[in-house]
Amino acid sequence: MKYKDIEYPTRTFTVHSDETGEEIITIAPESLGSLLIDGDGDPVDDEAEALDEQIYHYVPDRVMDYDPADICENALDIKFTFIEEL
Repeated sequence: MKYKDIEYPTRTFTVHSDETGEEIITIAPESLGSLLIDGDGDPVDDEAEALDEQIYHYVPDRVMDYDPADICENALDIKFTFIEEL
C-alpha cells in the first residue's frame, strides 16, 4: 500500500470467526496507521481516509512478519481462524 510515495506492507487473509463468518481482511503496520490517523482518530486527509477504509486492523510493525495463523488468533481485536493468505 502506497502513501505519500512510500510503500508500506500489508497482508490479506481469508479468515473465519463465529461472530462474522468467513471474510477477507487486510492488516497493516501501526507505523502506517499513525500516519493516516491523527490523535483524535480521524484521517489526516482524503487519501488517508480511502486507505484506512481498506485496513481491518493495524498491528505492531514486528507482527507483520509473524505466521499468519498466529496473527489471526492472537494479534487482532477478535480471534479469527486463519484459512489462507491472499
